Amino acid sequence: MRGFFKIDECGETCTVRDETTRGTIEKRVVKMHDWLKEGAEPFAATLFGTLAQTGIGEGDIIYGELLLKVQGEATFATLLYVVKIGHENN
Repeated sequence: MRGFFKIDECGETCTVRDETTRGTIEKRVVKMHDWLKEGAEPFAATLFGTLAQTGIGEGDIIYGELLLKVQGEATFATLLYVVKIGHENN
């Protein structure tokens, strides 16, 4: 799923163990909402690797591609691609 999103909260970057490569990878969790839908509910999305180190922050407007994965009743969102478009104050 691709769309325009506003970053509401931006967590700190941390290093986690990557079981696939048996090494470590950078991880960051952001809280964001669909910028084009009025009253859209915020949700959490995770960025990994070099995307986790991207200079995005609270109030930034991004264009991004989300990978949504459903496990039971939980849905996990991972940002695969991010382009920072601008910043909105409010």
